[in-house]
Amino acid sequence: MEAAGEKYTRDAIKQTMLDSWGCGPAESQAALCRLMDEELLRDAKLLVFANKQDLPSAQSEEEVAAALDLHTLCEGKRRWKVQQCCAHSGAGLSEGFDWLCTACDFPPPRLKLRAGLSQ
Repeated sequence: MEAAGEKYTRDAIKQTMLDSWGCGPAESQAALCRLMDEELLRDAKLLVFANKQDLPSAQSEEEVAAALDLHTLCEGKRRWKVQQCCAHSGAGLSEGFDWLCTACDFPPPRLKLRAGLSQ
């Protein structure tokens, strides 16, 4: 069974730029490239959460896309989106998951987010 979508989280602060696996920019881009080349993810949509948007040094959606080279990685292969978010407050999480569900032709989830946790 192929995956319909993949979620990837990146702490989008300019000083550290770490992803959900604790990798820096070069390792993060290479790991994402390998992941999206997997057979099961060949046609999957990609949602990248640009976390830490509550901090003044947060990267924009375009800066995150450029750091991960998403235009090259996904060009003509899959739909993708970078969604700004703050996991601490939950801001942007519902919007990201709504986009992913719509992109995958699934009904949007009914999430209630509080302090970064779904209930």
